[in-house]
Amino acid sequence: MNIPDTVKQEATKLGVSKYFTEKKEDLFSFSTEDYEDIVGFESKSSKKKVSVSPSVPIVLSTLPDQSKIIDKEEELALLKENSNKAFSFAVSSIQGAKSKDSKKGKKDSESEGNKEVNVLFSDYVDIKNRKMIINNMILSGYSFNLKDAEKEKGKGKKQDKDDLKEKEDISESKEEDAKEDKPTKVEKPFQLNFELDAINTKHINDLKLQIRLAMSTLETRELANTRADIATPDYMAEYAKNLVETHNIEYEERASLKLSKTSKAKESKERASLHIIEGEELRDKGYNLIYNVGKAAVSKPKILAIQYNGLPESRAITHAIIGKGLTFDTGGLNLKPASGMDTMFYDKHGACNTLAIFNSIAKLGLKINAVFVVGLAENSVDSVSYRPSDILISKKGLTVEVGNTDAEGRLVLADCLTYTQEKFKPKVIVDLATLTGACKVALGSKTAGLFSNDDTLAGSLINASKVVDESVWKLPISDNIRDSVKGNYSDIKSTGKNVYAGASFAAAFLEKFVDKGVKWAHLDIAGPAYSGAKNGNFSAGA
Repeated sequence: MNIPDTVKQEATKLGVSKYFTEKKEDLFSFSTEDYEDIVGFESKSSKKKVSVSPSVPIVLSTLPDQSKIIDKEEELALLKENSNKAFSFAVSSIQGAKSKDSKKGKKDSESEGNKEVNVLFSDYVDIKNRKMIINNMILSGYSFNLKDAEKEKGKGKKQDKDDLKEKEDISESKEEDAKEDKPTKVEKPFQLNFELDAINTKHINDLKLQIRLAMSTLETRELANTRADIATPDYMAEYAKNLVETHNIEYEERASLKLSKTSKAKESKERASLHIIEGEELRDKGYNLIYNVGKAAVSKPKILAIQYNGLPESRAITHAIIGKGLTFDTGGLNLKPASGMDTMFYDKHGACNTLAIFNSIAKLGLKINAVFVVGLAENSVDSVSYRPSDILISKKGLTVEVGNTDAEGRLVLADCLTYTQEKFKPKVIVDLATLTGACKVALGSKTAGLFSNDDTLAGSLINASKVVDESVWKLPISDNIRDSVKGNYSDIKSTGKNVYAGASFAAAFLEKFVDKGVKWAHLDIAGPAYSGAKNGNFSAGA
């Protein structure tokens, strides 16, 4: 960035608050009330003078010689809202600058510098609030939108009497196009720079961690929003494979660089490995629950595990994350109503979370051994679909009577729990699933339900949720609920006798598949996983 040296020196010498108060005549500012009218402000005369409030909370600079300041006089509690507005403005400025460069004939690489955003805070903003603001700044900039892609496809096409034939040709080529679709990853659309702020620099590792957590959320949203015609179980497996290969390549490069600086010739091992059981192999190995859920679909069901070896000197795997990955849920033979089916592409959200968590842990290079398991299936309808009243034998050996084919997620997770414990023997397991509408009824659309057999683990998850501003509420699994899981003709049944305590019943069902001595937590994210409308500063969707 070409920020003038005088700005850097004065900001460092005086502190951000004093600098913006004493040197206000050298800077630009605007009121949050003027936000809607301020886009394109950078094109105005650089000689314009605007006064600045003494309590400036955040500065965003998207251009080489200019700072954008949000003038805030409200209380600290409103900082998040204002920072989101500021961030939206910064993104608009970046896009506007790129658009102007494009009109002038510049290539993207020539305007790449416009992607950098300098972030400074008033000195009174503590590190906790800085992290929260940064988290919300990044998340508020995301939206899933294919409209522009469709416009690009339509450029140059003649709209005449051949349109009908053209549509037919497109329809016939859909299957081939789907085969060519490759998993994509979310790229940061901007670079956040904190180096002009001394307090930021002091806590730079904390801020970088917060950025990675926010990016993990964006990766989750992008994958969860990908529709079921693309994001099949096969696609999800390819996505996971690409993640593993990418991290192993990066790890080998870092290991080679490290070895080149020493005389040691120690052979580096792969950081991550991928394990997959799919299709009829699941049935043959006894994973009948997940196999039956997904056997009616074209893309066959899978149990996929990524083993991460961040502590190679130890073979013990301490933690496991398990995610439900229903790439689409019709409800099976207990078919969902049309109004309840159109958003079921996001029923894979738990698996998307799980893959994003692996990606973050690998990028951060955490020194732990962990495994990330996802159960992938499409609950479809066919002559071979499993039926209500079927009694299935789980991998654990428990017989399960199917009460409703639309209660499929717990069956998938049950076999995944057994697979994870038998193969990897973790000490701690956390599973994530868009499991029950009952949890959404109980807690609303913004709070996840938490069930656990260990209070310390539950407390850690609740504390972690506060760091990323996501609401979690602990719910009970009472003994009477545990008793209601027992079956009349089988060891257990998948659904209860009535509609009450549905989230607790599902958790009690999963608890049957947790081995003694294993610390376990189940997060039912059915509520917060998807929003049909814009939620505050965050876009609609997963």
